[in-house]
Amino acid sequence: MKGFAMFTPEGDQLVRRIANTAIQMLKDGDFTTAGAYDFAFCKLRLLANSDDFGEANDTAVRECVLTVIDKGRYV
Repeated sequence: MKGFAMFTPEGDQLVRRIANTAIQMLKDGDFTTAGAYDFAFCKLRLLANSDDFGEANDTAVRECVLTVIDKGRYV
């Protein structure tokens, strides 16, 4: 996956960190898959509340994050 459907490279990098953290917590046994989704969605909502990254809660961004979590590979 090349990006997370964010409008800027900085936004993509922030979302990448959220996805990678969710994957790591899933691999460590801290989360179930549903828990990893919830964690990521919560962090995306927080990011979307900022002035610069409102698109973080868009469906396209969430679907990219879910895809990465399901694959279980860091990006």
